[in-house]
Formats: sequence, C-alpha cells, structure tokens
Amino acid sequence: MTVFGNLVVNPMTQAPANPARHRQVIACFIILQLVSYGIVLLVVAANVTLGNPWKVAVPVVCFGTLLAHCQLAAAAAVLGPWRMVPRVAASAAIVLVGVNSLEIANIIGTRSPVRADDFFFICFFSLALWTSIQIPFWLSRLVLGTRVVWGETKEGDGASSRQYGIRQLMALTLTVSIALGIGRWIIPETAANDLANIEATDWAFFVILAVALALVAATTTITSLNPFYWQTGIAVAAISSVLIAWSVYSISFAWGLAAPTDRRPFAFMILWTYVWLQLSVLLVRAAGYRIIVRT
Repeated sequence: MTVFGNLVVNPMTQAPANPARHRQVIACFIILQLVSYGIVLLVVAANVTLGNPWKVAVPVVCFGTLLAHCQLAAAAAVLGPWRMVPRVAASAAIVLVGVNSLEIANIIGTRSPVRADDFFFICFFSLALWTSIQIPFWLSRLVLGTRVVWGETKEGDGASSRQYGIRQLMALTLTVSIALGIGRWIIPETAANDLANIEATDWAFFVILAVALALVAATTTITSLNPFYWQTGIAVAAISSVLIAWSVYSISFAWGLAAPTDRRPFAFMILWTYVWLQLSVLLVRAAGYRIIVRT
C-alpha cells in the first residue's frame, strides 16, 4: 500500500481506498439507478400517447436503461467482491422484482387483465437474458480469475480465487440441473404451449440481442474498470458498441428478423444501453472498484 497524505492507494489496483468517498459514490450510484427505474415505471404506467419522434425515442431510452440495469446485475453476479450465493441470489432477485414491477405498471397503464402467463414469460426471458449476459463474465472469471476488488488484496489470492472459481462452476452446474429438473412442474400448461409455438425467427432475434448485450456489457465493464488503461478502454467500448449495434441492425435486416419498423430502434436501444452502462460503470470506478486478473 502507498500513502499520499491521508489517501491510501493499492498498487495492485491503483484504486484509492477512501471509505467516505466510497460510501458517497455508491449512494449516488444507487439513487441514480432507482430514480431512472422509477421514471421508467411512471412512463409505462401513464401509458401516454406520444407523437413523433417521442413515440420511438421514449421506448428506446426506457428499455435501453432497463437493459443496462440487467447488464449491471449480471456483472455484479459474476464479478462482485461478495460471496457467490448472496450476490447471485440478490442479482436474480433484483431482476425478477424489476421485471414484475414493470409488468404491473404495464397492467395499470393499459388496464389489461392480469394473466399468470404474462408474468411467466417476462420472468423467463428476463432471466434468460440475465444468464446470457453473464457468459463472457464467467469465462473471464473461471479462466483468468478476473474479479472486482476494492481496497487491499491479500497474499495468495491467486490460488484461492482459482479454487473458488471451481466451486462456483460446480454450484452453477447443480443450480441449473435443479432448475431444469423441476422447471417443467411449475410452468403453466398454456405458457408451455405458447413457448413451444414461438417462431424460430423470434428465437434467433432474441439470441442475437442477448449476444450483443453480453458483448457490450463485458467490453464496457472490464475495460472501464481496468486499473491502468481505462481511458483507452472507454474508447474501445464505445467503438465496439457502435459496431455491435450496426451488426444487430444489419443481421436483422439481412435475415428478415423483427419487424422492419423495429430494427433501427433496436440498434439505437443498444447504443443507449451502452451509454447508461458506461455512466454507471464509471461511477463504480469512482467508488474505488477495479478489475484484477489472477493467472
């Protein structure tokens, strides 16, 4: 550790270990996410008819912000400095509470009847998206021992983190096996039939969107929290996000995926997702968190 006045810096992460600043920035981060989510809920519940260009711009910003929240939850589930079970459970709970609250706001806004199938579908696809976004993070953590730290790291963290990664892999395998084993028992019959009737083009578009969001999340988070090259990382993440958004638009256009009027808004939604995620990750960095790699 190096001391500059009353500021302590960890030479491994170049992160200032300043508890007061840490608490202030984390409080700002939480308030920012809650306020943005509350605004989205109000917009959905109000169900106001908008004219051009707001009828396109408002959904793009709202759902892009929600997707950035999902990316943050997925990154925290994998790379967070807390124990695995609490952080994964908390991350999943945040996603489920968020999407169900959104569905309730939609029911209020549209005055539509409550259907259990609707809640099942939004939970299913939200968790599927949340899981897909985690894939590059898990690869980075299990192969390279990548994780987020704050403050001082302990001697011997390399071996313990690698062993901890093996325990994580076994725990995830068991959890997925249990979910697959009992999942069919709790899925409503009509929802299972509707799920089986989803067209291949819709599945393909969902997979493309999930891959795009996973790449944006991994690139933005890992490069922006790099101890040394974060400024270059921000530029790389921005360029990558533009190229990924263009790829989603091009592929959906070439393969005839999604409605023609939806392709451009989806591309802009990915760009807004990057913008909100980048802002959020920079706040995490300001709180003193950094990415480290143990090989």
